[in-house]
Amino acid sequence: MAEGDARAAKVLRLAEWYFGDINYPNDQWLKEKIEESGGMIDISHIIKFGRMAPLDVSVEEFYEICKDSEVLSFSSDHQKVKRKNAAPEKPAINDEAALYFKGLPSTLTLDDLEEFFATIAPFKMIQMRRLADRTFKGSCYVQFADKEAAEKILADKPKYKDTELFISTKADHVAEDTAKRASKRKAPKAMTSAELEYKAKTVLIVDGIPADADVSREDISAEFKKFGELAFVAFSRGKTNAEVRFAETGMAEKALPEVNGKLVLGGATVTARTLEEEEEKEYFAKIQSRATEKGSRGRKNFRARRE
Repeated sequence: MAEGDARAAKVLRLAEWYFGDINYPNDQWLKEKIEESGGMIDISHIIKFGRMAPLDVSVEEFYEICKDSEVLSFSSDHQKVKRKNAAPEKPAINDEAALYFKGLPSTLTLDDLEEFFATIAPFKMIQMRRLADRTFKGSCYVQFADKEAAEKILADKPKYKDTELFISTKADHVAEDTAKRASKRKAPKAMTSAELEYKAKTVLIVDGIPADADVSREDISAEFKKFGELAFVAFSRGKTNAEVRFAETGMAEKALPEVNGKLVLGGATVTARTLEEEEEKEYFAKIQSRATEKGSRGRKNFRARRE
């Protein structure tokens, strides 16, 4: 594929991803921007998005590349864009059409993976699996067009260049991975009294995490440590929201502008909010109460063992 054709293909792929059935339902910033603008958004915003900006595409060029898209619809002056059809309420996740691939070079980027899988079959989404330091693990989940397409790929066993890949259904791998995690799971460390003391503007409520994304509590911690020391992160796989509590007063308020509508988790741009004073005090009262109950149960169990 010529360089210009590859660039155009990437522009179209990204545009259809932003407005597609998987990303759009969870992209609160994009949906709110479209609502504020009367149902459409200026293309000038889209071409500045993180992965689109390096392609240096103009508004006019974006329109020419995407005008025949089955996903996008444009204004008569070609300056604005929206989804062609109504969006589903929830991301169109289809695990029956998803496969797990392992054995890919850890140096690959998402762009590299998209170029590779585009040569195999049309796909809906790629979820890169990462280590705690955010480096690529060499494995990923890929959702293809439908179950039949996934079954054919599973049977064909495509290679990455000359490298054989381990391929299984996503469901099989998730079940195996869950069992491994359960066997290694340890009881969480009890929080100290200092960690339980009320501190204003330390809690962020994060929403819009894709329920099917390969996002762990450790991944969220790694992202939010950039903004300050953390006291605790409450999150479970499959949930769409998380509670992030900073160690120092005011840190949540400082982090909010850098997170809300900007931070990407699991392929979606998340939203975030701080708690109002009364709401935050209730939050701390609840965790203090839970800690007291756990401590009481622990002392009773200890006395029972001694008796």
